[in-house]
Amino acid sequence: MMCKKFHCFIIGFVILLMILPITGVISNTEVVNDYYFSVPQETVNVSINLDGSADIEYRITFKVEPGGQTIDIVDIGFPNKHYDLGSVTADVDGHTITDIKVSEAIDIGVEIHLGTYAITDTGTLHVRGNQPYMVFEDTEEEEMASVEFGNTWWGSAYTTGFTNLTTRIIFPATVDASTYTKWHRLQPDQQYSLSNGRKVFEWHEPNALPDRQYQYGVSFPKEGVTWHTGIPPTTEELLIMIAVVGGVIIVIIIVVISYSRKRRRLMDYIPPFVSVPTAGPRTDLRREEVAIVLEKPVNVTISMIILTLTQKGLLRQLSSDSPLLEPVRGAPRKHIRKYERVVLSSIRPDFSLDEDDMVKAVSSLVKSTQRRTRGYSYERTMEYYENLIRDSIATIKSEPDPRNVPAEAWFWAILDEEFLPDLEVQITEHEDYYDYYPWYYHYGYHHWYWVPRGRSFTSRLTRISHPIPRSSSGGSRGGGGCACACAGCACACAGGGR
Repeated sequence: MMCKKFHCFIIGFVILLMILPITGVISNTEVVNDYYFSVPQETVNVSINLDGSADIEYRITFKVEPGGQTIDIVDIGFPNKHYDLGSVTADVDGHTITDIKVSEAIDIGVEIHLGTYAITDTGTLHVRGNQPYMVFEDTEEEEMASVEFGNTWWGSAYTTGFTNLTTRIIFPATVDASTYTKWHRLQPDQQYSLSNGRKVFEWHEPNALPDRQYQYGVSFPKEGVTWHTGIPPTTEELLIMIAVVGGVIIVIIIVVISYSRKRRRLMDYIPPFVSVPTAGPRTDLRREEVAIVLEKPVNVTISMIILTLTQKGLLRQLSSDSPLLEPVRGAPRKHIRKYERVVLSSIRPDFSLDEDDMVKAVSSLVKSTQRRTRGYSYERTMEYYENLIRDSIATIKSEPDPRNVPAEAWFWAILDEEFLPDLEVQITEHEDYYDYYPWYYHYGYHHWYWVPRGRSFTSRLTRISHPIPRSSSGGSRGGGGCACACAGCACACAGGGR
């Protein structure tokens, strides 16, 4: 059927409006995807300053791969929004670059326009900049300060090959070779001092991936160094907060009225248990199931799973002085449980745990525990294990030599997060003292800082294991994220996308 001219015009115009954004997206994607390069060499120096900032220096060698376009813009991520744009300098193979702006491609970082020095084959970009708010209080030793850093990275669609990555953290001028320091996550490959006496920790990743971030951290005495308790909002963020404060107050009033009834459930990832008051307790629960029954924090529950896997010989320590664990190759896995299998497979090459997998593992454990306690008295089961933990602690306290404490007592005692025994042992014949810590206690949840924890992680788990009815749903932006655990809270979060 033929349409009237006016109707045909309207239909054609609407179709054109629908097609244009699509073709625009395709066109832009084609332009972005034309970048294809490798990063053969990358060196990062992080020099900690007495004012709590750090001077960050990159030397990055780029190689344009066959089919890739000239690299004319490079995005470099910085740890937080307070980075000093005016302090950022750059050069390519010794040629100064002056066109440096706030990046439009990444959330926190700069874009460096190479101009006439664009890289057509191979070139080395040298970037320096100052980043405030890099020194924080160590969460394990309050007299220590802490710094965490992770390098910038690029999208996997634009990169190939491996990177010979060297990362150096240079301690402040208050630290020399004799000063007590410690490392986070991975032990440095080298430790040495510069000519000015400043101590250096150096890590090497000869086969690093250019689309991945590698995080390291150090701690050192606070004395003489400005340290922070958190990263303050920027001026722009403050103005936005002031502009919306009226609306926020109204929303808070509405939310508080609704949320006050659900607050317990929001923070509790364990749903109510069906209890039979006249039944007896279930006395053969596994350690991680007891953590569920006693409603322990989620990081304690995960640590109990890890402890069980270690006891089974499926995980082992990297070394006697490291809390990091690795799967035991060739260990039989026939009879392990679903949540144990998920935890084993979630351990990344850098020994961190994948949070998505942890959510799956713990939610599976919650359901398993509910099944195993069905038909028993929940209250009497709780009472049984609370008494068992209390008796185990009493056994430890009553034994002068902790080496004589049965292993089972230690296994139950660590479920009490308030219990920190005095493990100093006197050797009278030598008139000497030494500390004794069984590995399964010392590296229990008190020290497994790489286990996911915190309200945000618990809330993610709650939505699956104990969901709250909601009338609406929200979305989230994609892109590279940043999560710094351990004893610091500053790391480079953004990567270059072009």
